[in-house]
Amino acid sequence: MPQSKRKKIGVIMPAITETLDTLYLDGICRQLHPAGYDVIVFTCCSRRLLP
Repeated sequence: MPQSKRKKIGVIMPAITETLDTLYLDGICRQLHPAGYDVIVFTCCSRRLLP
């Protein structure tokens, strides 16, 4: 599939520190890549709390 036709999905999660986190992302990528999706992973994202 041409790169311009691929769909994109974003995954937001805390830092990837456990084996389960890696397996979780691997499963997402293995399921979605053949269906024409690119997976974008955002980690360690936080929002500063305002007083």
